[in-house]
Amino acid sequence: MIVSMTTCVAVLSAHDVIPLDANGLSDPYVVVSFCPEHCFPGVPTQTTKIVKKTLHPEFDESFELYVALAQVTIHCVKWDIQTICLLNH
Repeated sequence: MIVSMTTCVAVLSAHDVIPLDANGLSDPYVVVSFCPEHCFPGVPTQTTKIVKKTLHPEFDESFELYVALAQVTIHCVKWDIQTICLLNH
């Protein structure tokens, strides 16, 4: 069974961005993705607009990311306390 889920991510603003340009400012943007990416194939990376010449950008953007989650199998292993103690000697 495959379950799909929509996740909404809102990117509002940033403050005190590190200045990386010669003018003492920066041209920041934000990249939004699920990590690790190999666990979410088909979910595209989203990018905000670039806000030029600022250290306090206002983005006010939101993204809807659609994720398909396959059925999860849980693998359980029984351990014995004596086995663990023997490994510590």
